[in-house]
Amino acid sequence: MNRPGLSAYVLTFNSERYLQSILAQLNRFADEVVVLDSGSADATQAIAASAGARFVTHPFSDFRTQRGVAEQACSHDYIFFCDCDKRPDDVLVAAIRAVRTAGLDQAAYDVQRHWQAYGQPVRVVYPIVSPDRVPRLYDRRRCHWAPDKRVHEGLLVDGPRRLLAGRLVHLTFETQAEVDEKLARYTDLAALGLLDRCQRKGQSPRWAAIRHGVQAWTFSPLGAVIKSYLRRGGWRDGRVGLRLMIYALR
Repeated sequence: MNRPGLSAYVLTFNSERYLQSILAQLNRFADEVVVLDSGSADATQAIAASAGARFVTHPFSDFRTQRGVAEQACSHDYIFFCDCDKRPDDVLVAAIRAVRTAGLDQAAYDVQRHWQAYGQPVRVVYPIVSPDRVPRLYDRRRCHWAPDKRVHEGLLVDGPRRLLAGRLVHLTFETQAEVDEKLARYTDLAALGLLDRCQRKGQSPRWAAIRHGVQAWTFSPLGAVIKSYLRRGGWRDGRVGLRLMIYALR
């Protein structure tokens, strides 16, 4: 059996906190590891070099563009990807090694993503319930990125897919400063994504923004409390759950 090669990539920006442990896990199953960096000023590049990863730089515009650049930098059609705050656990590493041995044949392989916030596992980070299921190992010949999402970008899968055992641990924000930075960046990118959709559909960006704003202010705060904090069990996460509810209302 001709075993397909497997690339892995990580998007980084001042990502020294978790990068060494993430790259160590990726090196256990990938033939190559690519680090696509958008201008780090910390030890990110040195950590990548010590792990034997190929370090590529590209100025950040949005996440969809970064993923496209990273994908082009990969040598193999099968690609595993993650960000600098997401770490495969040992069970997931073993599962990927097993499907490589058996022969990669799916268009995509999903993983369970388990979220942590402020240093502890949580049940929900609005609007996402933890764990959630997302594709992370895919055949780029049968998958592509949704054209209208600059943030929370979606991988569109054309073919069969299956779930792998194990966890991709999402080590999301740990401080209030990280919450504020992420909220500001995602808001800007979401606005650009809305403009993209309006231009493609020939709609007025002004009226689309007004409609979006009315819907957000009318429904989102109440919905965030009911869905995220009450119905989805955010209250069970204690003080962290309360902080995440406040984050959802902003």
